[in-house]
Amino acid sequence: MLSKGSGKKWYAWTVASPRAVFHRIFDSRSTATAREVLGDYHGNVVADGYEPYQTVARAGPDGVARYTLAFCWAHSPGSHVIRS
Repeated sequence: MLSKGSGKKWYAWTVASPRAVFHRIFDSRSTATAREVLGDYHGNVVADGYEPYQTVARAGPDGVARYTLAFCWAHSPGSHVIRS
């Protein structure tokens, strides 16, 4: 059951607010999936530096960014630095 081999990758997308958490499983991290998950959301998005988040952020119909990206520090280039 847990053996390695040809299998399908799935991605957990999570949206959270102070009062609720929403999880959804997709088979993609594509720009289309990011658009579907984020919909018409405006605000802050904490994510890794994957390009689809940046593409969707720039894709506002009025030319204004749809949300502000706050990149996850666990995925930042300096995250491998040993902290004491």
